[in-house]
This record gives sequence, C-alpha cells and structure tokens, in this order.
Amino acid sequence: MVKSERVVVIDSLRGIAALAVVLFHYIGFIPLMGIPVSKAGSMVVKVTRYGHLGVPVFFVLSGYVIAMTSARYSFDLATGSRFLLRRMVRLAPPYWAMIVLIVVTQSAGHAAGYFRNSLVTPGQVAAHLFYAQDLLEFPPLDIAYWTLCLEVQFYLVFSISAVAFHKCSHWGKAGWFFALTLASFMVNCFGVVPQAWCPLLWYQFGIGILTFYCVGHRPAQLALILLLCSLLAIRLYHNQPEDITLLLVVLLLLGSNRIFQNTTTLGCKILLHLGRISYSLYLVHGFIGIGLSLWFRSSGNRTETASWMAIGVSTIAALIFATLFYQFCELRAVEWSRAIRIGVSQSPSVERIGKT
Repeated sequence: MVKSERVVVIDSLRGIAALAVVLFHYIGFIPLMGIPVSKAGSMVVKVTRYGHLGVPVFFVLSGYVIAMTSARYSFDLATGSRFLLRRMVRLAPPYWAMIVLIVVTQSAGHAAGYFRNSLVTPGQVAAHLFYAQDLLEFPPLDIAYWTLCLEVQFYLVFSISAVAFHKCSHWGKAGWFFALTLASFMVNCFGVVPQAWCPLLWYQFGIGILTFYCVGHRPAQLALILLLCSLLAIRLYHNQPEDITLLLVVLLLLGSNRIFQNTTTLGCKILLHLGRISYSLYLVHGFIGIGLSLWFRSSGNRTETASWMAIGVSTIAALIFATLFYQFCELRAVEWSRAIRIGVSQSPSVERIGKT
C-alpha cells in the first residue's frame, strides 16, 4: 500500500480535497457577485458548493497519517516532544513564508490605495505565526488558515495522549481515542464550543486515528464501528453531508489496497501530483484568490464567459504557484523535519510519508 514513501489513496484523496477547496472558493465568487449563469454553469456552481467537504477529508487523512507515522515509535515524554517538534517543523516554514508574502502584499496594496479595510497589525501577524489568530479573535490574513490552527491543536492532543497511554494495551488506546472522539462528536452536535477550539471537530481527526488502528486490532475495529454507527444514526436524521463524507473516506482507506492498484494512468498521476502539492496549494490558493477577488470587484465586464475564464486562469496560476512553492519551499521543510531524530523505531515496516 506504500509507494515511494506515500500512500496512494491518501495522496489521491488529498488531491481531490485540495482542488475541491480551491474551486469552492474561486467559483463561489459567481453567486457572491450575483453573476447570472447558464444551466450548465448553475450546475457547476451547485456541485462546487460542496467543495468545503474537502476540509473534513483533510482532517480524517491527517488523523490517519499521524497514527501511521507514530506507530513506528514507542512514545515517552522525550519521543512525544520530538514527534510534535517534527510536525511543527514540517508545517511552519511554508506557512510562515505565506504569512510574510500576504503581509507584504497587503501592506503594499494598502499603501497603493487597495485593501483599505484590511490594515495589518503587528499583533495580528504575531497571532498568525503561532496559529492563534482565531483563538485570540484577530481578523484572518487568509480565511482558509483556520484549519491549520485546528491541526496544530489536534497534534498537541494526540502527542499528549500518545505519551500518556504509550504503555497501555490496544484496548486502552482504542478506548481512550474512542471516548475522546465520541465526546467531540457530542460537542459538535450541541455546538457548545467555538470553531476555534479543537473539541468541536476533533472527532473527524479521531476517526482517522481509529481507522488506522483498526487494521488488525479488534478493539479499534469495535470502537470505529460503534462510532460510525452513532454518527450516522444522528447525522442522517439531521442531513449532514460532512459525516457521510467521513464514512466514504474511511471505506476508501480500508479498501485502498484493492481500489488503488493501477497508479500508471494519467488520471492517477495527476491526482498523485495534486496530493503531493496539496499543502502548498492550500496555502497559496487564497493568495492567488486576492487577484481574482480584485478582478470580480473592479471589472466592468463580469459576464459569465469572462468569469469562467478568470476562474480558470486563477486555478491554473494557483496550481503552477503551488508546484513551485512545493519544490522551493515545502520540500526544504520536509528535509528539516526528517533531520529531527524522534527515537528508536519499533515498527520498521511502517515507512515515513509526507505532510497530512
């Protein structure tokens, strides 16, 4: 199931999720600006309106990958600390690079008469650098980065849990993550916690963890089945497409060795490339979207044809920029993170894989 240090199904799903989020944001300008479209265009708008479902897909995959990566090590306090440090080194440099680029662009634009309502403050930048902008209620420099703030919280909770339960049996570990995930799901149902805090959406990350653990471990299998049944019983009644998406991702992960066997087709190669650059694409697409937003708000010729052309050009530009950003920035972070020795591997057969 592992190919060139990457799991094929994970990269494929990442690629689909990343592109879905990009199209959700870009095509969303059409209904936002009230641009009339044809029946075909209207169908595209309706379909891409579900592109936000790429976010729960990312969270499940992230939980699965973190569980897979951590399975190589026997966690103690030192190992857990280095594991968390490696994840932060993997995430932070590309993220910080984009924060700097956005700040410079917005500051220059503000000086030139653009972005009049988005003056960047030092406190706002500092909060972003520590993934705390939502917790401290600062205006976002990029509306998509809220998910990264949650990811960091997820990693922290997982690392603490892995250290605390590293000597427990499979029943103990599965029981803890089941309880944590079920509690998060109940918090989400009642909406008693703001989105900026991880308990609201931890259950999506936790499902990914249990999905990895359930392979060969009966306790985790029972926990995952019970959790998914509870989730579906409640969410089908309330018609929540996010949780149906979670179920589909779990099924794809569990059946990936049968579904994703042929990786030589052009379509699969494209998906794998999108998966590789998915983190970079997620980081940069909002920056490219600034130009698209300016076009929509200033152009006097916002016809349907012109709008689709602008969206197409912006999407291609985002893919090109993400590919370059991946090559010249993200890969450096990968190398730096791998230079951090975590500890003695207890599962040599589990290969390292890339960013969640």
